[in-house]
Amino acid sequence: MILTDKFVFIHLHKSGGTFVEKIIYHLFPHAIKIGYHYPLKMLPIRYRHLPILGVVRNPWDFYVSYYAFQKTLIDSAKAKLAKLSAEEYELLVKSGVDPYNGIDILFEKLSNNGTLDFVETTTNLLKLSTTEDKLNSVLEFMPTELGRRGKSTPLQYEGFRGMNVTRDDLENIRDTSEGLYTFLFRRMYGCAEDLYTAKMNNLRQDLIHFFTEIKVEIEPSLKEYIFTAEPENISHHDYYPAYYTPMLKKLVREQDTFLIKNFGFEF
Repeated sequence: MILTDKFVFIHLHKSGGTFVEKIIYHLFPHAIKIGYHYPLKMLPIRYRHLPILGVVRNPWDFYVSYYAFQKTLIDSAKAKLAKLSAEEYELLVKSGVDPYNGIDILFEKLSNNGTLDFVETTTNLLKLSTTEDKLNSVLEFMPTELGRRGKSTPLQYEGFRGMNVTRDDLENIRDTSEGLYTFLFRRMYGCAEDLYTAKMNNLRQDLIHFFTEIKVEIEPSLKEYIFTAEPENISHHDYYPAYYTPMLKKLVREQDTFLIKNFGFEF
C-alpha cells in the first residue's frame, strides 16, 4: 500500500502493481509505503477520504503468471537449500530468515511443494473455496499475523515478499464458490467506494486516465516515462491460452465470473 496526498495505491498480487509502484515513486517522490500487499482495511483513517487506485488482470492470465512465478521461486529455493548442511539450514532459520520467503504457503501446499503441474495446482486454487478438507488443511499452515509466510515460519521484518494473507483472511473464502484471484481482489479492495481499477492489459493508458481524473498534471516528459518505462517483476511463460485444458478454462470462467463480467475479460 502506497500513500500520497492525492490518492492511495493498493497493490493486488501479480497484476502489474510493481510497475505501478515504480511510476508512483517517480512521479510522487514523497509517497510512503506502509506495507506489502496491505488491503483496504489497513488504510490509516486520515487517508480514507482519498481515491483508491487498484489494478486487475485477466484471471486466466493471472493463474499462469502466478504459477510460473511461484514455481520459479520454489525451484530456486530448493536448489539453494540443497547446498546447505543441516547445521547451516538451522542457523539460517535461527537468524530469523525464512528460506522460502516469497513463496506463498498457499502455493507450497496446493502444488505439493512445487511438484504438481499448472493444471493440477490451478484446479486446487480454484476449488479451494468449496473443498472443505483441503481448505481446512491449508488453514493449519497459514500465518496468524501479517509479515509472516506461514504459521511456524520466521516473522520477516524486512524484505518480505509473500502473499501476506492471514488464516483469518483465507477463512473468508469458504463456501464462496470463487477462485483465488476473485478472493484476493475482494480482500484487497473490499467495499471501496472511490475505486479506480486499472486493467493490466491497458495499464499505461489507464494510469494516465486516472491521474487526469484526479487532476494531477503530468508533464510531457513524465507522460513519456509512463509509456516507455520497463516492466517490473515479470513472470516468464508462454502466452496463457497454451496452458489451459477446456475443463480448466471453464472452471476459471465459473469461479472468477465476478471479475470476468465486471471488467469484460475474455479468454
